[in-house]
Amino acid sequence: MNSFQKIQKACKSLKLPAYPDFNTNGEDTYVVYNIVSETPYNFGDDVPADIITDLQAHLYLPANRNFFDLKLKLVRALFEQGFTYPSVVLNTTEEDNTVRHIVFEFEDDVDI
Repeated sequence: MNSFQKIQKACKSLKLPAYPDFNTNGEDTYVVYNIVSETPYNFGDDVPADIITDLQAHLYLPANRNFFDLKLKLVRALFEQGFTYPSVVLNTTEEDNTVRHIVFEFEDDVDI
């Protein structure tokens, strides 16, 4: 299962719609995810055996909604899919303070 499939599975377990890169479907609560970087490592004969993929998941929800439980559930669901334990690197409101935007960063170790 690739990294995006694992994010989809984590979000599905919480009944959160999830999309790569952007969402134009109009839900008020959803996740958008993306790859930040890919770093090869564990070299043998100048060829990497693995890649560390740095990922982000962006949780969007109404700013007036209590986000604490959902934030924790998403962190746990991502971790249960085999990612490193996610860090929350941004938690702010956007669009005239009507939308909360929470960014999670985590890694996946991919065998080549």
